[in-house]
Amino acid sequence: MKKQNKFLLLAVCILILIFSLSCSKKQQPPEDLQETTQETLKTVTTEEEISAPLIDGLRFDQEIKKYIAESNNPYGLEVGVEAGLLVENAAEIDGKMEDCVGLDAKVIEYLQDRMYEETKDRLLPIIFDLSKSKNIKIKELKSVGAEIDAKVLGINVPVGGEFLAPLSESWIMFRPFPNLEDKYFFTNWDIGVEGKLGRLEIYFRDAEILAEMEEGAQFINPKEGRIQTLMRTKTKLGDPLGRITKDTPLENFSKSDWGDYQIVTFLTGKDESTNGLEGVMEVGKGPEALKVFVFK
Repeated sequence: MKKQNKFLLLAVCILILIFSLSCSKKQQPPEDLQETTQETLKTVTTEEEISAPLIDGLRFDQEIKKYIAESNNPYGLEVGVEAGLLVENAAEIDGKMEDCVGLDAKVIEYLQDRMYEETKDRLLPIIFDLSKSKNIKIKELKSVGAEIDAKVLGINVPVGGEFLAPLSESWIMFRPFPNLEDKYFFTNWDIGVEGKLGRLEIYFRDAEILAEMEEGAQFINPKEGRIQTLMRTKTKLGDPLGRITKDTPLENFSKSDWGDYQIVTFLTGKDESTNGLEGVMEVGKGPEALKVFVFK
């Protein structure tokens, strides 16, 4: 009788073990379903919303990371057209990577005028489309700017980078330094403060000129002592000025120990001050503000 009880107890234990294993298998989803679930969770946790600055008349689409024109936009854009985008890690600025916002030229011109009315600052966008031109490095040369009362930016540009007009104006181009290949574009424009003029200079060395140029007046370059012909063009904001063809740095600024840059820009006022010309345009407020570039 005792043996029968032992056998019966053993049989019951075996049945319980088999039942437990069977339930465990039923509770485990198929391997392919487990992988799919894990991938779904991974996607959900990694796709976080970007904190994009609010811009009047534009809606930011989180899926495509672009600004879309709304019906009440003041820029003259058709409803639903792409008016800008946010580029993460768009450029290295003063040694750190920054996100930047690219905007349609119509939006930038409207914001330039509105910001000037409110603050008397004439702000300009970065002169590259950072959605296309990659590995741009921008450094403010503060010691140089302090010496000459100007906003001076040294820019490292990979070969092929196109620099664009940051405002709608007439431009003049010539070679400013004797026996050097350095060239520059410059423009003057009325900033409206007691008749003062703003001045933007864009120095470069090896570049294909993309703007349509025509010959202007001749003059004697005081630094070279010989006659040069001014080349002129008129552009709209966002029009291409030139394309870098070599990574050779500007010779004059290298010799002056300013650093090795393919482009150097100067932003000054008529009286050699930066009054009303405080630098690069931004959208947003406080630490959330992002610098603006021209989105073509």
